[in-house]
Amino acid sequence: MAILGIGTQMNDGISIVYPDSGRSQSKRVLVVFNPKAGRRRLGKLHRTIAHLRDTGAEVVLQATTARGDAERFARAAGGGVNGFAALDLLAIAGSDGTINEAVNGLMAVSGAGASSLLPLCIVPLGTANVLAREIGQRFSPAVAALTALGGECRQVYLGQANGRCFTIMAGAGFDAHVVANVSTALKQRIGKLAYVWESLRQLFLFPYARYRVTVDGQTYDVASVVFFISALSDLADGIIARNWNARSRFGEIADPLADKMTMLAVTLTLAVQGLLPLWLVAVIVLRDLVIVGGAVAYHFAVGRYDMAPSKISKLNTAVEFLTLATVLVNSADVIQTGSALPALFTLLLATIVASGAQYVWVWGRRAISHYAGRNPSTDR
Repeated sequence: MAILGIGTQMNDGISIVYPDSGRSQSKRVLVVFNPKAGRRRLGKLHRTIAHLRDTGAEVVLQATTARGDAERFARAAGGGVNGFAALDLLAIAGSDGTINEAVNGLMAVSGAGASSLLPLCIVPLGTANVLAREIGQRFSPAVAALTALGGECRQVYLGQANGRCFTIMAGAGFDAHVVANVSTALKQRIGKLAYVWESLRQLFLFPYARYRVTVDGQTYDVASVVFFISALSDLADGIIARNWNARSRFGEIADPLADKMTMLAVTLTLAVQGLLPLWLVAVIVLRDLVIVGGAVAYHFAVGRYDMAPSKISKLNTAVEFLTLATVLVNSADVIQTGSALPALFTLLLATIVASGAQYVWVWGRRAISHYAGRNPSTDR
């Protein structure tokens, strides 16, 4: 059982500088940055510093060398110690993780009885830059400098998780393990794709703990909420794509792959928990490998692969979702549906075999027609 205590920071929170067209003011600014951020990101930082100095700001630079440095520097800056006296602003040039460290450093000063906290400004140099996007901060050196000197300070109330403050959200479970274990070096090389790679790794490494949530004294065993939200969001994006003609080649490829990743993650999780028979898991995985492998082979050997699912494939997806959802709610004792599982397993097996055979038949005939000199699209 994983424990994550979340509450509200019961004080005045912190001041974050929002983008605004206000008048620039001369300030003494401490800029905390990561010198290993990469050449492109450091170039953006240097241009931001140049803009700050051009507008009359006094800039003090402080490089981090290890995890926890940003928190230590923010604590010293907020308290006006260790050479950080008479500062007007703390600018964090880095990722959401670096910002989180600085927030906790400032709050430590608040807990020590500081009368007011140093305003925090963001120079987004991370991979995702979630907080910067939420407050509307553009990723421009000139805008970052203008925000620091003339932006609007707003109070931001914080949450707490196990004694640590956070600004936007706190995660528990699979996604938290992905974020905690993603390689920093890999992020610097391939950006957000590093999270995709770590997600694939965690499918096999994640301990799959069970979670209990207590809200206002009421306790819930979490089993299916995220799965149902994922399914609803998939239904919504399909409706949007059809009704507003928002289709794209990327969407045609990414949407079914995302569906398969969701189903695969839930399937493997339930298998590890002993809630799905291994023979069924093996058949599900084998079908997906055949379809994805066949699509890749067709793309390179023949040409463009049309990702549009067949009717029987859609039926298989619906039955698979129904089966996984039934197992989830049954294991959580939400609804007693154990008696229906054998029939659902059998129905799912039948749709898996039928849809897999149809894919092999249709696309196999199209490949043969291509090499025979006929139009592949006419073969069904």
